[in-house]
Amino acid sequence: MNIKENFDLNMAKEIIEYGLTQFYTNDKILIDNGVSERSAFFRIGYYMADKIKQYPLFKNISIDCEYNRNLKSSKSMYKQTLDGIKKKIKDAMPNLLMHERGKNENNLIIVEFEKSGSSAKENNEEKLFYFTNPENEYNYKFGFRIILYKANSAQIHIYEKGKEFGNSSYKWKLNK
Repeated sequence: MNIKENFDLNMAKEIIEYGLTQFYTNDKILIDNGVSERSAFFRIGYYMADKIKQYPLFKNISIDCEYNRNLKSSKSMYKQTLDGIKKKIKDAMPNLLMHERGKNENNLIIVEFEKSGSSAKENNEEKLFYFTNPENEYNYKFGFRIILYKANSAQIHIYEKGKEFGNSSYKWKLNK
């Protein structure tokens, strides 16, 4: 079953925002104390995995942190040379993925996180452009670049079809 056909942006945002809400409610100390962003995105992914259990549609879908496999090889980024040869640019290890392991047709969400003040924007955007581009083998339906702030908030940028999705950036804030 191609889950991607039934997966829309509202559903993706609901899952992402649930993860952020639970993170800022239960684990804000990680941001406040300046720990590695890996600690933060692991916890957000943990909460997202909890959320998708509510949907029978996602019974074969996983949330993975720094998942570096593409089927049986490494996840990499490529470019086409002028003579039509596919050349590897670099290996890639996305921060967080929502996907069906071992297949590419149900690649749903790729997320790259940044703590406020990070210099990772260009590298994260490059990954999101590449992994959401339908011309590439991964073809994730949606990409999110999420900047985490100490003040119970995040800036969220959405990517689709190899580019930033219109005027899609928005500020998310924990409602207490």
